[in-house]
Amino acid sequence: MVASFITSGVLNQELFFLSGGEILFVWERSKPVLAETRERYKNPTIYKNLETVALSYIQWMNRNAPEAYAAYAERVRGS
Repeated sequence: MVASFITSGVLNQELFFLSGGEILFVWERSKPVLAETRERYKNPTIYKNLETVALSYIQWMNRNAPEAYAAYAERVRGS
């Protein structure tokens, strides 16, 4: 839901990125099954707000702390 708030402009993206890391956990866990989920539900837009915000967050992290996202994603994936 927070991703919808950000993409609609209700919540400031930069403000959220300063403390909303849990969205990346959801994204990393969802990403491997996203294409299948969209196909199964015949809805190519399902979780689109999550995807949009997560990708923006990753870009933000890469600009502000270049090694942080890769390390985080590795931990979440259990690598």
